[in-house]
Amino acid sequence: MEKVENHHQRLQTVGLLAAEGAIRGGLFQEEFFKKGIKTLVPEGDDLQQLMSAIFRIKDTKEGFDRKVIKKEVMAISKQLIQKGAKGIIVGCTEISVIINSKDLPIPFFDALTILARAAIEEAGVKAL
Repeated sequence: MEKVENHHQRLQTVGLLAAEGAIRGGLFQEEFFKKGIKTLVPEGDDLQQLMSAIFRIKDTKEGFDRKVIKKEVMAISKQLIQKGAKGIIVGCTEISVIINSKDLPIPFFDALTILARAAIEEAGVKAL
């Protein structure tokens, strides 16, 4: 949250890419709401497509083409941007595997990376 707050002046609206359970649970949305940040999430067919992408990333047996999956996730990201997202939050480890900050024209926040850095710093080690 702190990393996103540092961009708060510019980021009044963010898009959330996460699994359906995380989206429906509302934890990200609730915390951002407390800080005055609106959260946009994939809905309907977009959410189902995102869930399909997440499951295909996990499925090592089928040999799904990650480039195709990445295009699908990027299309959903672009829709969130078109709806007003000024930053993208990746709240799912599988999505972190296929997209990164270089793929998007707006700030990108990977919850796993942020959490890992916070844990390292909490342990008294300077994170990279």
